[in-house]
Amino acid sequence: MSKGYVALTHRSLRGEGEKELHRSNGPFRGTVELPGSGLVEVDCLVRWSVTLPQ
Repeated sequence: MSKGYVALTHRSLRGEGEKELHRSNGPFRGTVELPGSGLVEVDCLVRWSVTLPQ
């Protein structure tokens, strides 16, 4: 992948699998919908942040 890639993955708390939420070869600014409770893995080479809706 290129220097600015980002990959977002959701993993179930029960260990029932994982779902790719987003993958790109450049900066990403957008919205992803979580399929339920679980863990979100963020893989990227640059500083990142997240904003959660209220």
